This record gives sequence, structure tokens and C-alpha cells, in this order.
Amino acid sequence: DSLGAGRPAAGAAVAEMGAGCHGEAGLSEDPSFPNLAGQSALALYKQMHDFRSGSRASDIMGPIAEGLDDQMILD
Repeated sequence: DSLGAGRPAAGAAVAEMGAGCHGEAGLSEDPSFPNLAGQSALALYKQMHDFRSGSRASDIMGPIAEGLDDQMILD
């Protein structure tokens, strides 16, 4: 998949799922949740795939990522 194949409008809806923990603009108010603002698209794409596959373990992010298909992650 190409990272250029994401759809920004659809991605906004997917990103809303993370706003509660990671902040509206990717800047978390809670230090226990990492800031996502400034991360490259490639880094975010890889991390979401790693959470989904289980190669990066997280009781919080694993189940969330499992609910995303490849297009949703690209978006």
C-alpha cells in the first residue's frame, strides 16, 4: 500500500477515535498518552500495523487497531 492512498476526509473520522486520549490536535493533555503531532505518516502507519498484528503489545491500542482495516490506517 502507498501512504499517498489515504483519503483525508475519511482519515479525519478515523482520527477522531484517538482524540480522546491523544488530543484533538495530537497533543495529549495526559502525560500517560503519547503526543502524535509531529510524527511522520510512515511512523504512525507502522505503529498501527504493529498494534494490529500484535508485534507491539498494548491492552489499549491492540483492540482499537484490530478494528481498523488497511484503508482506514492509510486514511
